[in-house]
Order: sequence, then C-alpha cells, then structure tokens
Amino acid sequence: MKILIAAAGTGGHINPGLAIARGIQAAHPMAEIRFVGTKRGLEAILIPREGFGLSFIDVRGFRRRLSWDTVVTFFTLLRSFFQAGSLLREWKPDLVVGTGGYVCGPILSAAVLQGIPTLLHESNALPGVTTKLLAPFVNRVAVNFEDAAGRLSKGARVRVTGNPVRQSLMTVDKEAARTRCGLGKNDLFVVVFFGSLGSDTLNRVILDMLRAHPEGLGYRMLFGTGLKHHGKVMAALEGHVPPGVEILPYLYEVDDVLAAADLTVCRAGAMTPGELCVLGVPSILIPSPYVADNHQEYNARSLEARGASVVVLEKYLSGALLHEQIRTLLDDRDLRRRMSAAALKLARREAGRDIQEMVDDLLRLRRGGMFR
Repeated sequence: MKILIAAAGTGGHINPGLAIARGIQAAHPMAEIRFVGTKRGLEAILIPREGFGLSFIDVRGFRRRLSWDTVVTFFTLLRSFFQAGSLLREWKPDLVVGTGGYVCGPILSAAVLQGIPTLLHESNALPGVTTKLLAPFVNRVAVNFEDAAGRLSKGARVRVTGNPVRQSLMTVDKEAARTRCGLGKNDLFVVVFFGSLGSDTLNRVILDMLRAHPEGLGYRMLFGTGLKHHGKVMAALEGHVPPGVEILPYLYEVDDVLAAADLTVCRAGAMTPGELCVLGVPSILIPSPYVADNHQEYNARSLEARGASVVVLEKYLSGALLHEQIRTLLDDRDLRRRMSAAALKLARREAGRDIQEMVDDLLRLRRGGMFR
C-alpha cells in the first residue's frame, strides 16, 4: 500500500500531514508513505527529520497583485502539473492526501485525472483558495472547523473531523505537567508564544508590558520569543527580567507547558486552537493580519463565538491593554472555568480516528474498483 501526502509551506499544513501519516502507520504498519512539497518550504527540513521520504515539485503561490512575478508563477504552475502527473505515474500511490495550500493544487488535480482516490484536509475556518477549488472534485474533504464546511461547494463530500493532534498531547496530565514546570498549587501561569519564528511586533508589546512591571507581573509567565528574536528581546531588557518571568527562544516542552497553563496568549494558526481545545486551556488569541485572506481571524472568531477565547486584534494592542486583559481573566476563575469547558466542548479528540476511517474507506473502495 502506498500513500502520497501533499503537505507543504507552513506548520499549519505540514503538522496535520504528519499526524495523518502517523495514524496510517499505526493502522497499516507495512504502508509506504511519501510526502511531496517544495525545496523552499519548511517541509524540506521537517519531513526528512520525521523519517519520511519527500519528493519535490516546482510550484509557488500567486501574489495578490498583478506583476511580472504573476507571469512567472503561472508558468511554474503549469510545469508543476506535468511534474505531479509524472510523479503519480512513477510512484503509483493507492491514495493521495492533501492538507491545503498551493502544493495540493497540481498533486490532487493530477490524482483526480488519473482516477486515484483523493482526500483533502482543511485546518482553517476559512478554507483557502486551493481547497475551495479542489473540494468539488476530490473524493472526500475533512475539515477542522464546522464553519469551514458551510464555506465549501455543496457538491463537496465534507466531514467535520477536527485537526489530528499528536497522541502525547491527549495523554498529558495537568497536575504532573505543573509539577514538571516548577509551579506551586496557587501559582497562576501564563504562556505567551507567537509561533516558531515569533513576531517582532508582538514581542515589542510584551517588552513594553515587562518594562512597565519590573517588580513582577503578579503571575508567572513563560514567553517564547521565536528563534530569531530571542537575542533582540534579551538585549532590549538589558538583563532586567521581572521575577516570575522566563524567556526562551522556543517552547520545546510544549505539551507540558500548554497543559500547565492557566491562560495562553498566542496566534490563531491552523493547529494551535485545536491543541488548546484538547487541553481545555483558555486563551487570548491575537490573529496574524499578515496571512492569506485573514484566515487566522476567522479561526480565532470561531473559538470566541463559542466562549473558548478572547480575541484582540494586533492593531489595537498595547502592553497596557494586554496586561489588563490577562489580569481580568486571571482574576475571574469562574470565567476561566467556563472558557475551559467551552474549549473542551469544541475539542475533537477523535479527529485522528475519524480521518483514518476516511482513509480506510477510500482504500476499500479503491480495492473494490470504485471509490466515489
């Protein structure tokens, strides 16, 4: 059995792909799984590190304005369709899975034309352009948010599954995690992070907040600056880190950290909201305004509308406002309990199982000679 997974560009596409791959491995230990992406994306680093094979095609996303680059991208896209067709004919997968993004376009289109079963997974509340175009033609679509299902073609075969998350996150014990993080019973713990690369703009907001409270914030904080910003943040503080605040370049023990948190402050990318819901962690979400179609705000508003989160837009944010919002939530234990319950209600802990059911259904139909 051969499974080809198109997952490329960002962690929001790659991590669901990896989770789906692990689920297939668990259900079918003899399955051969291969990824396809580009040499420029994060997949070129992450996929080989996870032990999976990776093939490359030449494809890139369109910019939102017409330019010479648009012409170059168009011809690159045409070439990618031929490359995708050749890859499929050579490797002969039994199923092609895509997790959204421009790499899915040529791969899943070629699979549809060649009669290979296709499954598309969409992590965001607002489906991307590629997902919208492919949804009526692929065999099955799995979505993370209920909101996304209503934004796809009525002809699409859609199932709301949630995002598959790693098993370790679903089994972590909160009290044990707090002990490992060095927290006392009465410590209030806030975790702040803005992705692996971080955000220079939001880091400056946190710096303003820390400088305004040199004696301490009144709660414990772990702040992940992002790998490339840590030196700049520490230099700006000139060694004056408020007591109770720990600043790291990256949150490596993220399962324990999130499980231990009383509150998180973070972006609203594809994977993070699902992880917070699985753990039942209240959150202040600050969606990035620099992403396609403003999809992070749609993700954040979906949680806010159901009582699991508070959304603050970056353009309105300041150190004083953020500290006030954090303090308001930490001082209201009942509100945080309600937010936690709302998050847990949104959690789809069986996402991996449900997606695997879709995979197995398509494989059975493939063996039976029909799969639509």
